[in-house]
Amino acid sequence: MAVYKRGSTWYARVSKPSKGGYKRINKGGFATKRKAQKWEAEILTGQSLEKDNNLLLADYFENWFKKYKANRTDVTIRQYQNTLSVIKRYLPTVYLKNFNRDVFQTFLNEYGKDHSKETVSKRKGHLTACLKDALIDKDIAIDPTARLNLVYNNDNEKNIEDKFLEINDAKKLIDYCSKNLSKSRFMILTGIYSGARFGELRALIDDDIDTKNKVISINKSVDGLTGLDKETKNKQSNRTISMPSDWFDLYLHYQHSGKRLFEISSNGINKDLKRICMSLGIKSVTFHALRHTHASILLANDISMQYVSERLGHANLLVTEKVYAHLLESKRKEDDAKAMNIF
Repeated sequence: MAVYKRGSTWYARVSKPSKGGYKRINKGGFATKRKAQKWEAEILTGQSLEKDNNLLLADYFENWFKKYKANRTDVTIRQYQNTLSVIKRYLPTVYLKNFNRDVFQTFLNEYGKDHSKETVSKRKGHLTACLKDALIDKDIAIDPTARLNLVYNNDNEKNIEDKFLEINDAKKLIDYCSKNLSKSRFMILTGIYSGARFGELRALIDDDIDTKNKVISINKSVDGLTGLDKETKNKQSNRTISMPSDWFDLYLHYQHSGKRLFEISSNGINKDLKRICMSLGIKSVTFHALRHTHASILLANDISMQYVSERLGHANLLVTEKVYAHLLESKRKEDDAKAMNIF
């Protein structure tokens, strides 16, 4: 086997087993070394590296994540669906076989004009994972993901502070929901007080509430796609969370139909939360921001990182540190000042 250059073109030579020995096959005229290598690989394997690449990139990506990411959480699946929508919008007519580095970079340049670093990185990551598998499966011959430049709009960057309520605004929200109790408002209160994920709270039933010890048990979650119970995100997510007495006072008078405490959709709870925030004149946030609000209030009041991580059900302490790195940096500066005052 050999790939070599003569003049301005590339040549490939392959030796294959044949009757009585080996048969040498030569071919030249390739414009690039990679094209010569691709031909060489096809001859050796006896199959085309482009068996599936007549599919649109969007169709290939959809088939890929449904097959290889089927066991991911519904939140993660929605992210892959979002990436699919982006591909259909920006690359509607691009075939897998034509999706090279140049097309990938052009897409990143265009998409990054009005999207944050986190969003662009997520879409790039999904596409890269898909294409790496395509390369392994020999659906493409050349890796189009190498040495790409991540382009994004700094104006769309959101700090963690943009994703939670300050303590005074959180107290306003708690006070309003407590005095105007409804299904969605009791769920909002539960989110602020517990820091639990939406799916975890959706799965709560009366048997999960311990009024004597004033704790709730997180032991399952609701799949946002099927509406059925499933396992929590990770082993550490199975946890017991202490709740304030005020919450239990409201729970004892809370009426709900059906087995679950909260039969409400993600869209429904977010709409009601947005309306309440607007009526109170506070920053409009999503339901997931209540989880960040809960954590940020605890960290600001010198609650240990280990406790916060366990309360949130993070897989490990590193996840907590990564999510709240900016807050922790501010806290570190305060600790620096306190430390120097000691001396």
